[in-house]
This record gives sequence, structure tokens and C-alpha cells, in this order.
Amino acid sequence: MAAKRPDLRTAATAIGTELTFVLLAFFVALLLVSALPLRPVIDTLARHAFGPPSVAPDVWRLVVGILLTPLTTLLAAYLHRGLTRLLPEPEPEPVLPPPAPLLASAGQVLLHLLLAVLGSYAIAILMHVLGAPVAEQQLVVEISRAPLGPEIGLLAVSAVLLAPLSEELLFRDRLFRRVAERTGLAPAYATSALLFAAVHLNLQGFVVYAWLAVVFARVYMVTGRLGAAVAVHLGNNAITLAALVLAPEVTPPGP
Repeated sequence: MAAKRPDLRTAATAIGTELTFVLLAFFVALLLVSALPLRPVIDTLARHAFGPPSVAPDVWRLVVGILLTPLTTLLAAYLHRGLTRLLPEPEPEPVLPPPAPLLASAGQVLLHLLLAVLGSYAIAILMHVLGAPVAEQQLVVEISRAPLGPEIGLLAVSAVLLAPLSEELLFRDRLFRRVAERTGLAPAYATSALLFAAVHLNLQGFVVYAWLAVVFARVYMVTGRLGAAVAVHLGNNAITLAALVLAPEVTPPGP
């Protein structure tokens, strides 16, 4: 028998509570990351791994800062896990299916990667026709147009490795799953998509980010594997970054 879903007021309260927990965890994580001397560590590691930067010092400082965002998100996911474990709450109704076999999950990853990439381009074309073209974040565009060097290296580490892992842990494994367990799938898709799009601070890419969030959440639901969502996210960001470097004028937001 299907679990009875809460009424509108109860659902709104549950969503508000979950959003509060996520934002609180992210705020505390931001304070902790800001207090740590991570910038000089990242600077040193990047220079050793990729060589000296080719941009001005003030721009390089912004590039180094790109890596701090996924690190903050990753810490926020673990803070959120610890915070919610302290709460006296009833055991929720599970919403995720048992993990699908690896081969079936791989097929779903490929299918949803196509949905992510082709859907993003379709949205970009539609928004252009409607007179509201999408655009990538300006700093990302500037880095992608620079000569191959530490700037591209740091952007790749952030967008292709750290961001998919940290964002899927926070927005899908924590926010999406918990809202789905308490209110149902439709509110979970909407809540995680809207917050995911909002935190990227790119109004011109808002619709694309929201679409990607829905795709990532759906492959998580279909396979029961968070790793599948991470894989689709990673693949989408890798394709977007490659397109930015090779053809930035035709690339919708992604990393």
C-alpha cells in the first residue's frame, strides 16, 4: 500500500525545514573553509601540478577560489548528515529502489547523459529564440579562453571531479532524497532543482541548471545509485568544459 502523502501545509513545513538544514550546513561549511588557509595550499599545489599561472594575480586569486566552492559543498553535505542524525524524527518511507545491476545502471547513465547534454542545448536554443539567451558564468568563460595552463587545470578539477561528487552528495543524496521521503517525488524534484539552479548564481543559466538537476535526480531514482548521478554530472561537465575550450560561443551552462 502506498504511503499517505502529507497535506500541503505539512509538506511546505517539511520542505522549509529541509532547506533550512541545507542552508545552515552550507553556511557553517563556508565559515569553516574561509577560516582555513586553503588558498595558499591550492596555489602551491596548482603551480606544482600545472605550472605558473598565465593570468594577472587578481584573476588567479579568483581562479583559486573556484576550488573552494565544491570543497565547501562537500563539507556541507557531511555537516548536514551529522545535523539530521541529531534530530528526533520518525523513520521515513524509503523512496529509492534497490540498486540496479551495474550494466543496467551504466545504460541509464548513458541515456541520462544524452538527456542532460541534448536537453541543455535544446533549452539554450529555445531561450535564444525567446530573446533570453543562456550564458555561462563570466569567469568560467574567461578561463576557458585562456591558454592551456593551471587555470584550465583547476577549472577541470573543480568542475569535472569535485563538483559532481560534492553537489550530488548535498543536493541529491541529502536534499532530494529527504524531501522525497517526507513529501513525495514532485516536491523533491522541484525543490532540489530550484536550489541547485539558484546556488550557481547565474540567472541566464537558471533554466539549464534546473533541467540538469532534474536529470541527475531522475537517474538517481531510476538506478538507486548515487554513483549514477555523479557519473552523469561528471560526464555532462566534462563535455561542457571541452565544448567551452573548443567552441565557447555555442556552449550552454554546465560546470
